Amino acid sequence: MAHSWTGSAIKEDDVTMDRDATNSRPGVPTVLIADDDAVSRMMSASLFRRSGYSVDTAIDGLEAVEASLRMRYDVIVVDLQMPQLDGYAAVRRMRSSGIASHIVALTATLDDRVRSECENAGFDRVVEKPINENVVANIASDVHIIVDLDSNLEVVDDNTVDLSDSAFENFRREVTSNLTRPFASVIDEVLTNLRDQCTALINAARDDNRADITRLAHTLRGGASTIGARRLATRVAAIERNAPALTQHELTVEVHEAVNDLDRLVAIVQTRRL
Repeated sequence: MAHSWTGSAIKEDDVTMDRDATNSRPGVPTVLIADDDAVSRMMSASLFRRSGYSVDTAIDGLEAVEASLRMRYDVIVVDLQMPQLDGYAAVRRMRSSGIASHIVALTATLDDRVRSECENAGFDRVVEKPINENVVANIASDVHIIVDLDSNLEVVDDNTVDLSDSAFENFRREVTSNLTRPFASVIDEVLTNLRDQCTALINAARDDNRADITRLAHTLRGGASTIGARRLATRVAAIERNAPALTQHELTVEVHEAVNDLDRLVAIVQTRRL
């Protein structure tokens, strides 16, 4: 089997989302997402749905194995650390049962040991949490699926909104439909994650660590896009794209502008979190 590799948890009650109605339609790509973290699971599902996938979810490894035996999925996304059956054991069972889906590992920590263990278990790809739209595009490329991604995140200007009303309300609907926690609690934790990532980005810019800057900007873009934070997502997308060419001073200025974008975003969201 050929393998390719790329590369904040928010706790929530175990909740399994219903199967999408589109699963019965021919030609619709299908994905199973197995993750015991409900918010992480929901955010991953939302990204895949926006890219045209029909999505099923599982809350642990055992449920994921059972689902994979009931239905053939184009893609299976598996968190490595889950109750009942961890991701490694779950995928070994899938492969031993003849499951040939493209299987992607989700991990909070990506290093050579994790890569090696994933390859030995039968994963095709391993990605670092959280999933973002570029990861979805890479997965689609692996399995020759054409997805429709937002191509408007280019340059920050006076017309770039801090928060997309429609995207934010879509995120609210995803949360209230699929989670038991209050929306305010979930969005507060999402904003805390974005703040932590911005802090890490500041440190990477201070150290002039271009690899970390690119990686963190990539992760920030995914989280910001999920809740509709257009200005922040656009800013960090530009940082990711231009990091190799900018001077350290220019990068530092852009990173601090991203922090300002986040500050404005937090102020706006606080008025709409209930």
